[in-house]
Amino acid sequence: MIRRFFRLWYLYLTCCAILTLGLAWRLSRIALNYPEPFKVQPQSIGESQQILKDAGHYHGAIDYKWGVLTERAYCDYWAVEITKRMAKGK
Repeated sequence: MIRRFFRLWYLYLTCCAILTLGLAWRLSRIALNYPEPFKVQPQSIGESQQILKDAGHYHGAIDYKWGVLTERAYCDYWAVEITKRMAKGK
């Protein structure tokens, strides 16, 4: 009876380990497909405003603070970039 319990317990642990490794592998594949981060930040408020205009999210508000795009502007930039790349077929 005890042996049977341990056999089932080891089978359960083995299944959990396989599922965990599979999930970790899948998440790593997803993470590797994210777009590369900004290599060069816009150098002026005008450049960040242009990015927001291209993304259709510029309504007079400046999302450029302390020399760095805010998270919203960064996401908007990538929304435009990904759309452009998909249109080109990359």
